[in-house]
Amino acid sequence: PKHGGKVLNEGFEVSLNWNDKINENLKYKFGVNYTNNKNELTEVRSDINKTLYGSLGNGQYTKVLSKEAVGQPLGAFYIWEYAGLDNQGRMLYNDRFGNKVLQSVLTEKDRKFMGSALPTSTIGIDLGFTYKRFELSTFSYIALGGKVYNAKKAARWGDENIEQSVAEDFWTPDNTDAANPAPFNYVPVASSYYLESGDFFRINNILLAYNIEPIKSFITSGQVYFNVINPFISQKFTGYSPEINGNPLDRMGMEFDTYPTLRSFVCGLKLNF
Repeated sequence: PKHGGKVLNEGFEVSLNWNDKINENLKYKFGVNYTNNKNELTEVRSDINKTLYGSLGNGQYTKVLSKEAVGQPLGAFYIWEYAGLDNQGRMLYNDRFGNKVLQSVLTEKDRKFMGSALPTSTIGIDLGFTYKRFELSTFSYIALGGKVYNAKKAARWGDENIEQSVAEDFWTPDNTDAANPAPFNYVPVASSYYLESGDFFRINNILLAYNIEPIKSFITSGQVYFNVINPFISQKFTGYSPEINGNPLDRMGMEFDTYPTLRSFVCGLKLNF
């Protein structure tokens, strides 16, 4: 490994918290944290050769480290622009001149930078209430501005998980308005057909608890609780999970066979002696 260039992160973070009570029995808290960040590749060393990243495992790549990438977010998707289907259900793409063409005539010069998996803004929301010994709290998270590459929509080579819509809603002479192309047996190029919004709102946690009074001298405190983890998510992404972390130059923001985030229900008792 060697130093290959420079990356600039610019942004700001704002945090607001409020705690108050309505009366002696009922109290509440509210907190919000907002971050905004612009990530930019500002320099690539002159002796660095063009390096391909974001492999799809089929000979295609989605990211690049080269002088062309300067000015873009690190790991920005460098792919071809999807332009719909022709009258035979074949995928069309916009070339650099704005013409709609088939995959067979595309060149590397027709690729475009089309967003990044890195969100530009994130928001955390903390909300809680206490009534006497009862406690209710939630934490939610919002991510905006990122992109996700849904690689599961590409050609299938095995028994991978895919969405039902991809398996069933494809072009046929009787279904020309389908969202997906007619079946094909060649390797498709990496394109914006697979690129989707990574914006989402998720409730990470809901906690309902009752705090136990001290019991004589051997139990100083305790809590009976019911906790729901990842109970709800609202997302634009048609795949399983829009939150795919990792190295921006590797497979960050690229979903292959990811399973949905688990929703967990936990109840318990905590005692302090």
